[in-house]
Amino acid sequence: GSDLVILGDTGVTMRAEGGVEIIVGGAGNDIVSLGDGGNTVLLRGIETLTGGTGNDAITLGDTPNTVTVAGIDSLTGGANTDIVFTGPAGVTMTASGVEFLVGGAGSDVVTLGAAGNTVITRGIDTMIGGAGSDLVILGDTGVTMRAEGGVEIIVGGSGSDIVSLGDGGNTVLLRGIETLTGGTGNDVITLGNTGVTMSVSGIETLIGGSGTDAITVTGGSGIRFQAGTGDSLSLASGSGTDTVVYSSFTDISALGANTGFVSVSNFQSGTDKVELTGTARTTADKNGDASLSTASAATNGVNIGSNELVSLTSVVSGSLTDASLASFRSALGTLTNSSAGASTLVLANNGTSSGLYQVVDTNGDGQVAATEVRLLGVYNGTVLSLSDINLG
Repeated sequence: GSDLVILGDTGVTMRAEGGVEIIVGGAGNDIVSLGDGGNTVLLRGIETLTGGTGNDAITLGDTPNTVTVAGIDSLTGGANTDIVFTGPAGVTMTASGVEFLVGGAGSDVVTLGAAGNTVITRGIDTMIGGAGSDLVILGDTGVTMRAEGGVEIIVGGSGSDIVSLGDGGNTVLLRGIETLTGGTGNDVITLGNTGVTMSVSGIETLIGGSGTDAITVTGGSGIRFQAGTGDSLSLASGSGTDTVVYSSFTDISALGANTGFVSVSNFQSGTDKVELTGTARTTADKNGDASLSTASAATNGVNIGSNELVSLTSVVSGSLTDASLASFRSALGTLTNSSAGASTLVLANNGTSSGLYQVVDTNGDGQVAATEVRLLGVYNGTVLSLSDINLG
């Protein structure tokens, strides 16, 4: 039959052999070890639980539970808040519906259950996602964790968090992570909207959020970074093609502003690329022929009517980002073949760094006011060429 064991309030240390279905702890500190051969038990109010040599499947009752576990193969939380600590020897188990999960001194490998989980954690060495949508929130002490495929969202805490991704490819939304290392598969990372400062290595695709992101690439064979307003990107030197992606111009900076542009360092002209996708591609490719009509022109020589991307051969004297973008506008001069609303991209440099600008002649008079220039990006320490920029 079904056996219910209720422990007294003085604190009990007990071994429960197979066949005990329900164990309820008392007010004291209760320590329960399970017999060998496998156990399936519903329990609550137990402070320390140690499994046997068989397969132990534990379900926590619907009152709040705080329990330290070791040797448990499967743990399912109840309807209330469950706080689970792992023993010092480490665990390898499946956990479902547990709100707080804290690892011990040993190596802890936790696979999340298939129904989807929201768990706050620290001290777990490897977290493996289940079939459902899993949100993993890292504690505030700083966490070093490996996240295997199936963890969809990772949120860092106030400490310094280091996350490495498993092999086979991962698609993850994250924020608040300081260091991220990809696995051997194709890793696609989307950043949350609060802005992050993060070092990354081995990530294939990184999509910025609406916040300001500061990304330092420390390694890998090439990263594809979709930029947003005010983002900064420091690329790694070495092999591989890095790609800076603009999916929209209006999401980067306002017309006439010298803020909000994307700042890129260590861009290698001739190897790395700037790619236009989405509405940025549509806006740049004015005639829709799937290629950019390019030209080189000096001051007063930019043909805004026919050219889609122009390299300004007249060097900008001074800053690429000064107030009202005055130095760039002076080097640009007057536009030719203009009409109301005509636009083009202009690549300019000051001899050291390059700026990518969108020029929109709102009234078609050929005179470029500050409110008719949008600074899209500054590529520090390198002079870009027309071939570095293409349509995605």
